[in-house]
Amino acid sequence: MSNQAKFFSEHYRVLAVDSRAHGKSQASEGRLTYEQMAEDYNTLLDQLNLKSVYVIGVSDRGIIGLLLAIKYPEKVAKLAIMGANLTPDGAYAWAQEWVVQQEIFVNQKIAQDDKTKPWARNKQLLDLMGKQPNISLTDLRKIEAPTLVMAGDRDVIRPEHTLAIFENIKNSHLSIFPGSTHFIAQQDPKLFNDTVFKFFQMPFRRPDTKDALK
Repeated sequence: MSNQAKFFSEHYRVLAVDSRAHGKSQASEGRLTYEQMAEDYNTLLDQLNLKSVYVIGVSDRGIIGLLLAIKYPEKVAKLAIMGANLTPDGAYAWAQEWVVQQEIFVNQKIAQDDKTKPWARNKQLLDLMGKQPNISLTDLRKIEAPTLVMAGDRDVIRPEHTLAIFENIKNSHLSIFPGSTHFIAQQDPKLFNDTVFKFFQMPFRRPDTKDALK
């Protein structure tokens, strides 16, 4: 997200945070959950005395953004999510199969007491991808914040799943990037940043074609 941090810092105060067990943030014992990480972010906002923020979340951080907006609606002024899912089957079957194969490999490394990589942490991260999240449509409909739902047209998340997220958040916009993957924030940062920046800058409206035809 370095391209996003650089771009948005010219217009906003940017908090670029390593989630629990990611980057330089420490892992914890037991199961790692998106709910834990959402609580971490909420605690951080409290510590910094930030009452309301704009949230950009790609992939896992998009899921965390959804959970923040569901549980702490007053904290999220606007939400921009990219390549997020509500349940593991929101991803294509090939992606789910990849996670299963990676879990087999990691379990072998743990059984061998291999020390070349942090395999226990990697197993936690694979659990996130393979068995989480589990966000209901009922909870999703609680989101009040204006939300930009984004995905690539060749994303890891199935397009119908992204569409379901958009259709169940009442104050939402949808952006499907053409010729793009799950990694558009890195591959085409200008297009991604400009899209999110426009959403953040403009007052939220949700015009409907049927209204124009009356």
